[in-house]
Amino acid sequence: MGTPHKHAEVIKAWADGKQIEFLAPNSGNWVTVGWNPSWDEGCAYRVKPETIRYRVALAASGPITVRTENYAATLVHAPGFKRWLTDWIEVEV
Repeated sequence: MGTPHKHAEVIKAWADGKQIEFLAPNSGNWVTVGWNPSWDEGCAYRVKPETIRYRVALAASGPITVRTENYAATLVHAPGFKRWLTDWIEVEV
């Protein structure tokens, strides 16, 4: 059996439907790949990281809680919600 392609893992992820990015040489930024990646061995590719947004809240009784974007709206109407302690924070995972 031969040596796997340099980008074999990323190619498999792309085949499974993951979004792929390449490192743009001029800017040094990761850019989403269009329809068909070239898989040039001189380029750097990666699976596009997922982004999670969250906020930190204070309850009237004192505990601090963290809520992702999906659950933040429900917390505001929950008994015991006092106020948000942060704006939205975005992290790549």
